[in-house]
Amino acid sequence: IDVSHGADAVVGRAGMQTMRDLAGKSVAVEGGALGAFVLARALALAGMQPDDVKVVHLESNEQPAAFSKGLVDAAVTFDPYRTQLLRAGGQTLFDSTRIPGEIVDLIAVRKPGPAARPRARA
Repeated sequence: IDVSHGADAVVGRAGMQTMRDLAGKSVAVEGGALGAFVLARALALAGMQPDDVKVVHLESNEQPAAFSKGLVDAAVTFDPYRTQLLRAGGQTLFDSTRIPGEIVDLIAVRKPGPAARPRARA
């Protein structure tokens, strides 16, 4: 079990300081549920609605290039992509320290799983 404590973030362009600066702007979000969840929570805490931003569906590895080219104004991301966005001049507008305990990673396996498949353990 792992709990995100700042690892998931929304990074915006230089000069942006809060989520409210994203009103009407484009935000890259990966295809999975986590990106949508982080964006929804960040917007809600800022008193905003999902339709206040333009969502651009991009996988995490595509976000830094799109950000650098000016195709998106922000991204919902995590490392190593977060670091790349920050190096490109981005600013952290929100991170998961604001929603403690809400993002949890968990791996569950059936007891006979790994033992029954010794090659799968490697």
